[in-house]
Amino acid sequence: MFADVVVNRPLWTSYTYLLPPDVSLDKGSFGVRVKVSLGHRDDIGWIVRLRDEGSLDINVERIKMIKEVVDSGSPLPRSLEELVEWVGEYYFSPLGMILATVFPPTVPPVMGSARDRTPDEDGNKPVVFMNRKENRVDAYVEMIKEELDFGRQVIVMLPDKNLINYVYERLRDVIPESVIAVWTASQVRRNWLSVRDGSKRVVLGSRSVVFAPTGDLGLIIVDEEASESYWQSRVPFYNARDVAIKRASIQGCKVVLGDSVPLVETVFKAAKGFYVFDKRRGSKRPRLGRINIVDMRTSNRKGVISSCVVETVERVLRKGGQSILLVNRKGYAGFIICGDCGFVPKCPNCSVSLTFYKERTRELRCNYCGYTESVPNVCPVCGGTNWLTYSAGVEQVYEVLATRFPNVNTAYIDSTLKKREIVSVINAFKENKVKILVSTVLFLSYLIDYQVENVSVVYADGLFNMPDFRSGERSFRIFDRLLEFVKDDGQLILQTFNPTYPIVRFFYAQQKWRFYRYELANRKELSYPPFSYIAVIEIKGREDNEAKSVAEGIHAELSRYDISVLGPVRPIPSKLRGYYRWRLVLKDVSWTRLHDLIKEKYYDILVNEGKIRVTVIVDPLMVD
Repeated sequence: MFADVVVNRPLWTSYTYLLPPDVSLDKGSFGVRVKVSLGHRDDIGWIVRLRDEGSLDINVERIKMIKEVVDSGSPLPRSLEELVEWVGEYYFSPLGMILATVFPPTVPPVMGSARDRTPDEDGNKPVVFMNRKENRVDAYVEMIKEELDFGRQVIVMLPDKNLINYVYERLRDVIPESVIAVWTASQVRRNWLSVRDGSKRVVLGSRSVVFAPTGDLGLIIVDEEASESYWQSRVPFYNARDVAIKRASIQGCKVVLGDSVPLVETVFKAAKGFYVFDKRRGSKRPRLGRINIVDMRTSNRKGVISSCVVETVERVLRKGGQSILLVNRKGYAGFIICGDCGFVPKCPNCSVSLTFYKERTRELRCNYCGYTESVPNVCPVCGGTNWLTYSAGVEQVYEVLATRFPNVNTAYIDSTLKKREIVSVINAFKENKVKILVSTVLFLSYLIDYQVENVSVVYADGLFNMPDFRSGERSFRIFDRLLEFVKDDGQLILQTFNPTYPIVRFFYAQQKWRFYRYELANRKELSYPPFSYIAVIEIKGREDNEAKSVAEGIHAELSRYDISVLGPVRPIPSKLRGYYRWRLVLKDVSWTRLHDLIKEKYYDILVNEGKIRVTVIVDPLMVD
């Protein structure tokens, strides 16, 4: 007997090996781990198919023997096997790398076969739970208790570790801690077998929890379903939110998509009857007085902060309250520029300007590859010394406020700080020792169930003016989430140079459904999802001309077919970590036609390009 084996490498094919004579496996052995020799090293792989000699088209004498069979039984439920194969085909991702996510090599040997619940006959539609976080979590707890009463398992997918810990603490109060498993990188090995055998009934985790080996699955909850953290942006590509919907379909269980501002596509499908809205209520409609729009074109301001924000912070401080200022940029300034000749220092590895970090290191840093250099004393082009800063970051706003309020404890956080530094600032803020916090969107995942008197967005335009068709939706969602951090008598302030922009107007008036209608109309006109399907082909190479030539060749080939092929264009940044980049965007109203074309041409055009790296990204989050 022979076995086709895949390994945890970016390889889009399987390799055939001979089973040891003392090993007997049945046809349902998908996912059994084996130790094999591949190339010049030994590797752990997974069986994806058993074959007899008659089905082989290669010389049997050249086939290597499997060195060791790790598992004695079928490790995965049949439904999970079907899901893994779907993810590999849909996202054009290597099966071995998906299986390494589903069934890590470090899990102890598996004995016996996995259980699988018989799917429900009625076929459940995804449920959209459009409510604020505090109401959603309360509802989740009740849903989970109901499934446990029926003896079923539940997967709860959450966007970050802080929210996982929060929900875990909430659940411990109402169900036995012994039945809860946390699916983080450090705990998967410990919990994998107990989830598989059903002793752990509730599984909490982020992206990869969607692959937890639950055989008796009754419910999948996807909280903050629009979160970009559910998108795996490296090989193997997949969107865990969409995988959850597919798994629920395969396994015949319920799936709940929770968010205060769901994806535009989700609302569209619910309106068309493919999904259903949960009718539960509970969240109060915010009073309109809580939102204040500051027109930065006419506002009395000094630098990036308006007098309205300064006066609000001052008033809040007099009452002993706290303020949060959101700045959508790390560091001190987006870039520095020579005031004499206009030279801007750029990263040698990426085609982007270097961000200026002043507070701790006083250096220029690339936010993509991490390259750093000192701020030059003189301009290398003209010898000038007049350096100017542009595009204020968290450090600069922090400096302005610390100068304006010298006797007030002010702090800032962004993702360049170490985690212990971030936690230290957050804890001090929660203890009311820090009165003013300047942060990127990072604080959203750290401050759960915490409200302040004032939240101000320093530059709202930077959110909705991103070169991406989802930027309006993304900014509306962030604004809406910020309301959750404002006390009933507090205020959310948006500073903008475009106060009449539709996204701003709809948010100010709390007209969520008008916002969705506006977004859908725009997307229909430009043929963006949900009115089309998109795939991106990215071409990377050390030599720009070579990468461009391959991109043009792919464009010429695919343009022969009845789909829309845009590009090739340079994405932002056009050079990343030493590789020049070109991008094609494929659009079609038929997913089947688009997918089948990519599948047909995949190995001929997209993979075998020598030094050039070609990647297919299905349903991309951003198209810039």
